[in-house]
Amino acid sequence: MRKFLSLLVGLSLGSVIGALLATFFSPLSSDELQSNLQTHYQRALDAGREASAKRRAELEEELGELRKGSNALVERAPTLSPMSSNDKSSQIASQIGDGLKIYIS
Repeated sequence: MRKFLSLLVGLSLGSVIGALLATFFSPLSSDELQSNLQTHYQRALDAGREASAKRRAELEEELGELRKGSNALVERAPTLSPMSSNDKSSQIASQIGDGLKIYIS
């Protein structure tokens, strides 16, 4: 755990120092650099929003299809009659009996 924490601190400090050095030695003025950073940030934000909206539309379409399927099952439900436990038991017993008859003969 201690090694991981040391690695994390080292990576963080290295990132901060690298960003500061890049800012100081950049050939652009501070206004140009700030403008470029804002432009790139805005593009990334717009791309994320666009991807989010696209994925949301896909998920909503999928949800609609699932709801249609579940509605069909609900409409069909009254026609499906589950067997009572006694019916199931007698059905299983008769199948076992049929199997024994075949095995014995």
